[in-house]
Amino acid sequence: MRPDEIPLLNVPAIWDGGLPEQEGHATPVDVVVTNQRVIGYALKTFPRTHLFFDALELPRLTTISQRNKSYEPLFRELLLSDGKRKVYLRTAQKQASQLIHILRQAVETYVSDANAQVEETTDTPSVFSGEVRAAAPVYGVQDIRAPFERSLLAIVLLFIGGLVLEIVGAGAWAATGDAQVGLPLCIAGFLAFIFSIFVMRQRQRR
Repeated sequence: MRPDEIPLLNVPAIWDGGLPEQEGHATPVDVVVTNQRVIGYALKTFPRTHLFFDALELPRLTTISQRNKSYEPLFRELLLSDGKRKVYLRTAQKQASQLIHILRQAVETYVSDANAQVEETTDTPSVFSGEVRAAAPVYGVQDIRAPFERSLLAIVLLFIGGLVLEIVGAGAWAATGDAQVGLPLCIAGFLAFIFSIFVMRQRQRR
């Protein structure tokens, strides 16, 4: 944190995109909204230490949009952009609403006040070191109709269904002693499990 930075909200989310080396990689992080930045932070110590840190400056935000995807009733995706790069935040519906509310409040309270101070006098330093935004960010809501087979719900159903088929197949094989009874179920479960991983990776690259 910077010396004059004040944390306003901390929620868990999935941070997707941003820097070139992060493209296509979704990372579970703590999203921290301060009076100056939106920060994605995560520290993993096992199996090896790995620190993730990325941030967007509040004065540079041009777009704050909520993306409502079909077949994802429990989660919401937020799009944050500073005009040069885009960051997608996926979190629960309640946390998404809190993020939008706090972001709007922070922009109106801290950034607008800082801009007003800079316009009034150049002798008064702002929390953003004199950086003035040309216009307020655009707020919006997007309804995205994604195909069911690529939705998070379909991936979860494939994953769980594959595990269930594996267990049922193994149980039937053990109970009857006949591989022809349990083996097809085990194979079907394994294929469903592999396909769910394949679809998830494709979804992350989009």
